[in-house]
Amino acid sequence: MPRRLDNVRILVVDDSADNRVLVNLLLKQEGAVVEQASGGEEALKLTKSKSYSVILLDIQMPGMDGYETLAQLKKANYPHPVIAFTAHAIREEKVRTAAAGFKDHLTKPIDKEQLVSAILRHI
Repeated sequence: MPRRLDNVRILVVDDSADNRVLVNLLLKQEGAVVEQASGGEEALKLTKSKSYSVILLDIQMPGMDGYETLAQLKKANYPHPVIAFTAHAIREEKVRTAAAGFKDHLTKPIDKEQLVSAILRHI
């Protein structure tokens, strides 16, 4: 039986190695091809040489945060959806991520069904 995310290329950007490992595991269980970046600068480098169906982008990271990373991706005309991935579940943060141009807003701790559903909505 085919998996729901078979061969979907996903970049997970989070400064927390634990979060990257967990999301990587969840996505690979669904058949996704996952790469990881520990920050915005690394994510920008990867997107210059590789194509991803979707990017899961942490908002609060040292150095270049998620908002600045998204702004740089937009400036470079990055064509694929970027989903905010944050511990902030308050309404104001959801409004802010939408206004910045994120296609969706997922909160940590991550729920596998919500994660998969959000990705499927935007690819």
